[in-house]
Amino acid sequence: MNFIIFRNDRIGDFLVSSLLINDFKKKDKNFHFTVVCSKKNYYYVRNSKLVDNVLLIPSNFFERIVFYFKLLRKRYDISIVLDGKKKSILSSIILRSPKKILITNKASYKFLFHFLFSKIIHILPNETRIGELKKVSKYLNFNFDDQSTKYFNNHNLVTDKIKTFINNINDYNIFHFDEKWIFDKYIKTYQNIEPSRDDLFNFIKDILIESKNDLLITTGKHQNFLINFLKLQFSRFDENIYTYKFNNQNVYIVDNIDIFNLEYIISKSSIVITCEGTPSHLANMYNKKIIAIIDKSEARIFFNWTAHFTKISLLPRSNFKEISSQIIKNL
Repeated sequence: MNFIIFRNDRIGDFLVSSLLINDFKKKDKNFHFTVVCSKKNYYYVRNSKLVDNVLLIPSNFFERIVFYFKLLRKRYDISIVLDGKKKSILSSIILRSPKKILITNKASYKFLFHFLFSKIIHILPNETRIGELKKVSKYLNFNFDDQSTKYFNNHNLVTDKIKTFINNINDYNIFHFDEKWIFDKYIKTYQNIEPSRDDLFNFIKDILIESKNDLLITTGKHQNFLINFLKLQFSRFDENIYTYKFNNQNVYIVDNIDIFNLEYIISKSSIVITCEGTPSHLANMYNKKIIAIIDKSEARIFFNWTAHFTKISLLPRSNFKEISSQIIKNL
């Protein structure tokens, strides 16, 4: 059976949708999945062990017309629009597919596209993402297995340097310190959680003392002044790895790594501390304990996205001293 799934958005969105693909693959390994992506998640999806084929919706209008004509020549047994985007809806409409499913949070779409889809599932604001997947599964006469929310994404894109480095470390936790911790680099309506230099350094030491594990500090795509400050206190271990000794424990900064190396590091860790996002979804995949920071203004949204997480503490954003204290208590 050939499926085409539309996930024309980000990596985190795909990671949630991948749970449905994983569940179906467990039921029948011969199911074939094509995923339609955006530029933001294309490279990751292309290297997912669950996906057999990947298509990219072009941003250029004329290239998109060519893309639609190519779709017309293909046939899929089941089309599932999980992202609710107009480009994806149009793509699904023109497909030669006997069964078409649309997930949408817009009530009007249920009436506008009633005759163009076999099933339209209208999602209410308080419904969870895992609930959406279970509704799709139920419509297709499958029973979603909650164990499908855990899987290992085997790929060959982890560098030998990172593998060797990680394999020589004993138990460690991760503190993913990306731009979401820096006030002027993220959503300014969110509570400011940016630490001072001293508060950050003391927090790192507190994690070591409380957890008894080594600590890896991973970073996002963008540099920030606090990571640069830490690098000055640390010793260079390798090209993008820095180290600091505290008593008998080690702290490492692993800087400027791609998603595949980050995923590998997460897969070998004990606890992941992060602002809620792609790292927390990867951590849940690998059944890790997660301490995720969210903003109170969107607590319901964050819960909807993480309702299937099995080892998570969701902590509201607050001033850094307060939130660091809460993190330490939840280790």
